[in-house]
Amino acid sequence: MPSLTPDDYIVALRIEPDLPYTLKRDKYTGLHTLFIPKANANKGRRIQISYVVESREPDLEASTKEARSKRSIWFHTRCSKGMKKVLKGLFTNIDQQPPEIREPLRKIANARDMTERVRAIKEYCRQFSGVTKPKRGENFFKFLVTQRQGRCRHRAPVFVALCRYFEIPCRQMFNNTHAFAECSVDRGQTWLSVDLGGAPTKNTKVIPKFQRTRTLQSSSAALKTIKNLPEGADLSQQQTLARAMSTSPEKLSKHFLTNSALPERIPSIFEIVKKLWGEKNLTSFAMGISALSETKALSNDEKKLLGTVTRDDQDENSKSHNDKPMSKAPLKGLIDARYEFDSVQIDESYRRNRDYEPMSEAVIQILLDNDEDQVTEQLESLYSRMIIQGGANPNKWLRSMVSILGQSELTKPSVIHFALKAMESGWLDPVPNYDINIISASEHHELLEALEGIDELKVKATHCLRKWYDALLSREKHSRVWRLNYEHYQRQERDTLFVTHCHDGFSSFLENQIAHHSIEDVWTNNPEGIPDIERMLVQLPAFSQLNSGREKHRPAIIIGCPKWDEIAIKEKVQALLQRKAENRPELKQILEKANQILPPLKVSDEEKKILDDFTNKCEQAIRHAFSHYLYEVTQSKGGRLTYCWVDAVMHSHRNRDSDNFDYGAHDPSSPEELFAMMSDICSFSHREKLVKDAYLRQAQNASDALVLRSDELTFIAKEFLSSMNLNSMADSLDIRT
Repeated sequence: MPSLTPDDYIVALRIEPDLPYTLKRDKYTGLHTLFIPKANANKGRRIQISYVVESREPDLEASTKEARSKRSIWFHTRCSKGMKKVLKGLFTNIDQQPPEIREPLRKIANARDMTERVRAIKEYCRQFSGVTKPKRGENFFKFLVTQRQGRCRHRAPVFVALCRYFEIPCRQMFNNTHAFAECSVDRGQTWLSVDLGGAPTKNTKVIPKFQRTRTLQSSSAALKTIKNLPEGADLSQQQTLARAMSTSPEKLSKHFLTNSALPERIPSIFEIVKKLWGEKNLTSFAMGISALSETKALSNDEKKLLGTVTRDDQDENSKSHNDKPMSKAPLKGLIDARYEFDSVQIDESYRRNRDYEPMSEAVIQILLDNDEDQVTEQLESLYSRMIIQGGANPNKWLRSMVSILGQSELTKPSVIHFALKAMESGWLDPVPNYDINIISASEHHELLEALEGIDELKVKATHCLRKWYDALLSREKHSRVWRLNYEHYQRQERDTLFVTHCHDGFSSFLENQIAHHSIEDVWTNNPEGIPDIERMLVQLPAFSQLNSGREKHRPAIIIGCPKWDEIAIKEKVQALLQRKAENRPELKQILEKANQILPPLKVSDEEKKILDDFTNKCEQAIRHAFSHYLYEVTQSKGGRLTYCWVDAVMHSHRNRDSDNFDYGAHDPSSPEELFAMMSDICSFSHREKLVKDAYLRQAQNASDALVLRSDELTFIAKEFLSSMNLNSMADSLDIRT
């Protein structure tokens, strides 16, 4: 192509008819050579070639380091005069353009920052459709920009030109089947791959004259997946990929250019991505995501990359002594102590050194480098590939988000930006079923609480917390689990209450707290205040007084149960036994024998069984009576009772893996069911305290509800015991025993 000078570069090319071609540029002379292999088969046909040229002037004299730096930025921001002229006319006369592109052009022109402008340009270029061709003599570039017709090889140069017009470094990239672009919003420090869509077409390559081009034929699934990654990669990227593939850049380059065999074992995609993410920088992280995106079907190992993986020996040997192992729990206090005793004891230091989270660790470092905009865009692609398309476990994605934010400085602007994006994208929404081996609901809740404490994140975090409470603690949402459990409980005949009322026990604290007094106007003839003239004219009482109206009960929400070990229930049980023993000589004799200290008397096994049976029955009777009282008070005068369980264990639960049973809410239908819930559901008071009353009331649709936790229930039980009529209880037990 003799019309071009050594300083000219072809950046876009079109052939009519559409034939496969190869374009080469000699790195020494700068001259282009166009090869059309099938031209001989079309003798007599005219082939028309259209192309867009950029003239790149040689750099001025400077030091090698300075020249390389200046050229790397200038080279990718250079927009030809012809392109500038077309684009200037476009943006200065937006209202005169076709209606369908006016608003997209305004979005580009009015963008607030570089990142927003890149998104607007990307959206503009992705709207290319159809295969309409320009009229003869029509400006080809103007046709592409305004009509948005063509495939990927037409979209990419338009994207590049628009970015460069606004001084955003950008470059066009090719692989064997597709054309795309790379841009930089940090003046060439890092590069973000931008896929503009469009049907893939024949490859166009610009390569040195004496290098041979061959189509890659490899039986390795890993090589087939990553074969497109070196296209257009700079030296640093090539070195990174070579390290990930356990080879040298020279061998890797030779392999892709000549299809020569790699002497080393070819790592799997899982191993390659793990090592790429181990670099902990944006470029390597993006390369890893690209490799996963190229994979047709994700393996189980590749899905594990979202969570915890084991460091191999090579990783261990190359691991810096300054690297600190990553804790599984991102915030202090998040480790669930309940399961520590159920797990097999292992060497904790060994586990910490061997297990790590490649995705989380990489993103944490990228956020420290203030590359939050680019990494969120990469994570959007990864989420789509791994969760939506690949079917990876959403618990692992949530685990990663909690780890990233839990181990980052939440007041850092880049982290705040990332947290906002994560919440907007739904990455911190509750999962359908929490897997305690990956992440617990309490860990998730604690992170959302921490985010709510940051002013810039408060609104979004509040919204996420509401979702958490609605998903886990809304009334009846998880009650099915309890109902199934209650059926099993009833079959064991453990729920029959042999006490039918509260035996005069009460709690002034509960009755004062649950009461809601309404205020109403009462009219009187007694002179007080200003009279109502209209009522006086019709001879009605005209002076207003405020009197207490009908008393109502607030809805009650119970979390937990009384701490009976902290209450004087044993003394009450002994007192009840003494009353029963007055009418039962055999029981009285056993009690005297058991209580005698000097000389000590031995109680036989049969006597001990009788005593234990009576003792257990007395204790159950007291607790039965308390269940009656609690149920009756909360259900009377328009009240309502809801029992919530938080990070709890159901003793009678038979199928642990069937549902999320450790969080839920249910309205007991009887004192028997309330007693069963307080007996069978074991919760931990330190978890109860994490629950926020305002969110819980909202989830229960009861804004004025009285929330009673284990501490309040314990105090209520103490008052109940002190007022209970033991004589009445003893008579009741004599009848029913």
